[in-house]
Amino acid sequence: MDEVDEIMEQIKNDSTLKGNEFSSSILNALGEIFEEKGVGASKVFLLSKFNEDDNERKRLLKVISILEKSSAIMQDRSIGRLIIKSLNQLIKGGNNGNND
Repeated sequence: MDEVDEIMEQIKNDSTLKGNEFSSSILNALGEIFEEKGVGASKVFLLSKFNEDDNERKRLLKVISILEKSSAIMQDRSIGRLIIKSLNQLIKGGNNGNND
């Protein structure tokens, strides 16, 4: 299992990320911002879109914090974009690409 697989498993198994599905428009926008502008801009985007107590914002900030700990993802933020855009399927326990 490589570093990206480990991050995907961590997200998939994190009970604090379970809940209602994320808005696909938010995931698409956040993924693009993460790839093009990085972690800081992603956090600012989330702060501007949700109020302080919003559970969706807290869950997405947690995902960003998990992604930023990965050197592979920080070196190629397009991987982070793909993970963000796939969050609903990943958290629901969708196949992470492994067929075993």
